[in-house]
Amino acid sequence: MRLLILLLLSSCAIFQSEKTLTPKPVVKRQKPATPVKAIDSKALEALQKKLSQKNVVLIDVRTPEEYVNGHVKGAQNLNFMDENFQQEVAKLNKNKRYYLYCASGNRSGKAMQYFHARKIKAESIETYDQMKDLGITVEGLSP
Repeated sequence: MRLLILLLLSSCAIFQSEKTLTPKPVVKRQKPATPVKAIDSKALEALQKKLSQKNVVLIDVRTPEEYVNGHVKGAQNLNFMDENFQQEVAKLNKNKRYYLYCASGNRSGKAMQYFHARKIKAESIETYDQMKDLGITVEGLSP
């Protein structure tokens, strides 16, 4: 009888050790997407007012590929990632105000800092998608 109990206990111990040795699947958590801030009709009106002022230039700092696929009508393309970015900025008229945009706000924010360091008036505004969602006129291959 003792032998039978000992046998049962040892088989349970083996069964338990097999369960603990089985690796659990690793579940990677995805980072939540950064929410795009909601913009109302007052913001659209304010943005349109900014863009219609004298001596204002709207600059899309995305890549030429992004620009061709869709951009705000009237925007100039000045690729922040291009090796000639600094030379192109040096050609800009310092008497004008520049409104910059990109896909997420990252490149336009960095470009704005670069402009400010050179005493050029610049502001990073809404992203391309935000302006498109607001109803700002866009053009390109797939606006």
